[in-house]
Amino acid sequence: MSNIIITEVTQIIEAIEAIKISKAIKITEAIEAINATCTCESCKTDITLETAIPCDLCDEDEISPLYCKECTLWCDSCDLQGCKKCVKENVCWECNYNMCDNCINTDVDCGCFGECYSCGKDVDRGSDGWPCLGCDKWYCCNCRESNNNPCEDCGPES
Repeated sequence: MSNIIITEVTQIIEAIEAIKISKAIKITEAIEAINATCTCESCKTDITLETAIPCDLCDEDEISPLYCKECTLWCDSCDLQGCKKCVKENVCWECNYNMCDNCINTDVDCGCFGECYSCGKDVDRGSDGWPCLGCDKWYCCNCRESNNNPCEDCGPES
């Protein structure tokens, strides 16, 4: 009876050791996958797969090309990230707005135009200044001076 128990305990210990080894191999493989590298499609530098950024806008049929951080931009209009071929830098010389080809080819305006946060009236940099740096809201001239604007930086009390 005691030999059977010893054999079963030995088998359990061996099974536990096998599980430990299996987990260690899986952890090692995961670390190796994270540290795997690829080449930036634009500047040809080696980058890790962990830091590689796919272009959300490229018209590739299969896998999106991968880029390093320096070779990508965010479209300020639709918030998609893409390569510098798909997202143009500083399309407006006044507001330094970045826009993708999709937004450039539509009626989307750059950062010089918007809507009043309060009443929805069209606002633009020429007549209404920029959005407030304090509250990050853009008011038309009338709403900026109204008592409904609680901001200390751009409100009527400023």
